[in-house]
Amino acid sequence: MVKHGNPGVERNPIAWWVLGLCFVVDIIWVYRVWKEIASFTKKDINPVLKTVLMFVPILNIVIVYQMFSEISEMEEMVGIYEDERLDPIINLVMCFLFLIGIMFAQQHLNKVWQRA
Repeated sequence: MVKHGNPGVERNPIAWWVLGLCFVVDIIWVYRVWKEIASFTKKDINPVLKTVLMFVPILNIVIVYQMFSEISEMEEMVGIYEDERLDPIINLVMCFLFLIGIMFAQQHLNKVWQRA
């Protein structure tokens, strides 16, 4: 019996990182990922609201952390071992210090979609 919903779209993490250097593309990526998380986890998540909240200082950090936590939970759902899962705190730091958090988050999402 399947415990999750439909898998999302595999994307090239490096391409999305490069495109993500343009702020507008980051917002599109955030919306799409929240939509996929809602579909896959079958949770009542509003992707539009989550995306709009990205424009609120401090709250945007919370939203990004929640996204990374959801990705880690999804990895658990498909049987990825704990030491191989996305670490929300480390990825959040990489997002803001090195601007590479999206690349790692997308890599982990791709693993989820491959296993689903």
